[in-house]
This record gives sequence, C-alpha cells and structure tokens, in this order.
Amino acid sequence: MVVRSFIVHHCSFVLPFGPSIRPSMALLPNRSLPNSDTDILSKPQPPQPPFTPAIPTDSHSQRPHHHTTTLPHHHSSTMAASNAVTVKVHFVDGEYENLQVTEDITAGQLRDLFAIKIGMRPADEAEMGPEFRGPECFSIWVCGDDVELELSDEDRPFEFMSGWKNLMRQYSNVLDEPWYRAKQAKRKKGKIKEPPCKIFFRTTALLAKPYERKFPSPGNPWHPAVVDTLWKQAHQWMLNAYYPEAKADDAVELAALYMQIKFGDYNPKLHKVNFVPMKKLIAPRLAKKKKDKEWFKLVQPKHAELAGKDKLICQLLYLQRVRQFKTHNATMFEAVYNYDRESMFEHPFESGVVLGVNADGLFMVDLLKMKYLYFYHWSQVKDWEFTQESFSCVLTESEPGEDGTYEDKTHVFFTYQGELLVELIEAALDDLDAEAERVERTAKAQQKEREKQKWDTIKRGNRRSQLEAAADDIPEL
Repeated sequence: MVVRSFIVHHCSFVLPFGPSIRPSMALLPNRSLPNSDTDILSKPQPPQPPFTPAIPTDSHSQRPHHHTTTLPHHHSSTMAASNAVTVKVHFVDGEYENLQVTEDITAGQLRDLFAIKIGMRPADEAEMGPEFRGPECFSIWVCGDDVELELSDEDRPFEFMSGWKNLMRQYSNVLDEPWYRAKQAKRKKGKIKEPPCKIFFRTTALLAKPYERKFPSPGNPWHPAVVDTLWKQAHQWMLNAYYPEAKADDAVELAALYMQIKFGDYNPKLHKVNFVPMKKLIAPRLAKKKKDKEWFKLVQPKHAELAGKDKLICQLLYLQRVRQFKTHNATMFEAVYNYDRESMFEHPFESGVVLGVNADGLFMVDLLKMKYLYFYHWSQVKDWEFTQESFSCVLTESEPGEDGTYEDKTHVFFTYQGELLVELIEAALDDLDAEAERVERTAKAQQKEREKQKWDTIKRGNRRSQLEAAADDIPEL
C-alpha cells in the first residue's frame, strides 16, 4: 500500500458512539431523499417507481470511472479564515483531546497537530528511511449516526461538519428508521446534547497489516503513542463485533490483556465481578452467551498470569492476537442482500449482512448472528457497479463447482452507500497496482545491482590475472 495524495471518502455503519442498526424495510428501494429535517421527521414520502438493482454487464469496464465524493456545491467553497476555535478530536474509544485551530484548517494539518500532541510527529525520511510511513498512516474522519467519512489531507473538516445534513441525506441508510427520527426530534428539542457528527483520529481505511506491524517498531521515536492508538482502535473494533471470527477463547485472552493494560496486575481485593462492565471487555454477541460471573472466572486467572508485564508489551500482544483475523483494519458497510434473484429455498443466511473492505479483500458477515460468511481476495473481484440505492459485484467463487470450474456469481445489495463502497474498492485496487509497480521497480534495481556487482567481480578478476601474468613475465635477477 502506498500513500495516496487523495484518500477516498467512505463510510461504515457501527459506530463507537451509536447503535448497531440492522437494515430494515427503510433500506429497501422507494425511499425518497428528504429536503429538510422537517421532511425527515414528519413529511410522508410519495411512492416511487419500482426499483431495478444494478447488475454489471459485459459492456461495463472492469475498472469503472473513479467517483469522487464531494460536499454539496454550496459547501464546497473554501471557508474564510476565522478566529481560533476549540475542537474535540476523538479516539474511537470516546477519549478526546482539545485543540485550538481555525475553521479553515485542513484535515492533514489537523492530523499532524493531533499527532504531535499525543506524542507523534511527522516522519523524517533521513531519520526513518524512504519506505517508512509516519502519522500519514492515520487520517481525520468525520463520523455521525450511521455515516463515517475519511477525509483527504486537502479537505476541510469544518466544511464537512457544516454540510453534514446534506451528506446524511445522500448516504444514510437510517433516515426512515423510527429510532433515528426519534433521535432527531430530541435533538431539535435540545434533549440530546451530542452533536450530529464528531471528528476522529483513526488509521487510514486501507492500512495493510505489514505496514501496521512496521510502523510501531521499537526504532520508531513515537513507539508508545502509535501502539496505544492502534490498540484503542483494535479493542473498540472487538467490542463492535468487527472480528466475527473471534471465539470465546480469543475474547477471554483479549479481556485479560485489557485488564492488565488499564489496571495493572491482578488484585483480588479490587478486581472483582463487575469491577469493569462486561460490555467494556467482551463483544455483546459473545458476552450474552455466559453470565458475568462465568466470564469473570475465565478472565481472572488469565489476568493473574500477566502479572509483571507492562502496558506496552500487553498492547503489542493484543494487536498480535487480532491481526490473525481476516477482518482486521476493515471498513464495514451494512446492507440488505437481494434474494429476489434466487430461489426462495436457497437462503443460507439472513438478508441483513455486513460488507467489509480492507487491504486484503472483500468479505461478507451475517449481521444477525455476526457469523463470518465469505471472503474474496481482490483477484476474485471481477466487476462492480452502484446506483443511488444499491451495490452489485461479480465475484469468482472460492470453491470449484461440480464441473471443476470456478463460477462467477453476481451479488446485489440494497444500500445508499454503494458509491462510497465502490470508491474504497477502487482505491484498494489502485494500492495493489502501485504496490506491484513498487515491487517490480525494486526487483529491477536489485537485479541491476547484482549485475553490476557481477561485472565488478569479473573486472577485478581480470585485473588480478593481468597483474599475475605481468609478474610472471618479470625476469629473475
């Protein structure tokens, strides 16, 4: 993966500060986009014509035009500089730092300011080497309710925050959900003080595992700050059930590491049942399978075994554990799978699914059971397309059919964020192309260096032979 000058805007659904929403009929077609908050809350929507999901055809390019997500035109102009304001920049676990900035600050500038405040600083190539990636492994995100947007370095976060209503109208899947309408009504009455969106400091959407492992190396002068930030995100992803492959044993080990990281060595007088709410230790889908006392009996001895291990070591052990999961560092999109195109008897999972994208590929998770369903490497993704209300893709199956061939299958999903998902897929493939080019350049440079060394050796050998021959020709005295 290489550093891009443009990082696509995209979104996911399960936020650290918001509910996990199961797609309902509100996600299905025929929802018209409202023009105001009043419309969202009360205005009945007129019926729409029947919806036909987009299905890729042979006439479509395998690499369609890259669609850039932009703000509505009346928010896209550069904001005039203003007096300094205090802005909260959050970690994914809810902690935050206050920064004094002006409203025309760019996302890249804000990221660097925040990185410096928490103990990082911009990378120095002379110090760390040309292949090193510094705080640019992280991005500024603007997130709210069910939409998350990763900003490019040139974007201005305050513009996105002021234009958030329009972005929600364009990309949100929950505008017609009863819980969202009730929440909006409470916001209007001032009963909810939480802003509709917040600024976050998170890893870039397509941070590959090799770069994540390399970045917090012991030689890195910001080693503890980097590890701490990566760990906070990994733990929140665990609680969000973004690791559906995780089993009870994984949950116990990770919960014990969390206890050691946050509270130090096990103290039987202090660390008793419910000392920490189980919802802060174990993903809800797993926590509900046992009583709190049962979980505590499993976590307590593991916590005791970690006595003497410092915070940094435990954070590294935590990260090492979660990197084994295929969905690590993934961006999640909730959607409704379209079963209309298949037999009513061929439904291996519920229609509500989660689509995930990371540097390794595309995967699908059963939303109700949080059960891992399919994983497709990028080489298996053949085609894709989106409409305002859907996303469709052609994928090569991982297992051969009865005739021994690998079938290409079209999958169609209902979601209002298909454009954003496509942008992320295209960015991932661009990264793979760039990485392949880098590897090829490196291989050619190494081959050239080997040939140079070979010829230098031959030249030295020839010169030595000439000197030896000349020495033999010298007559003895």
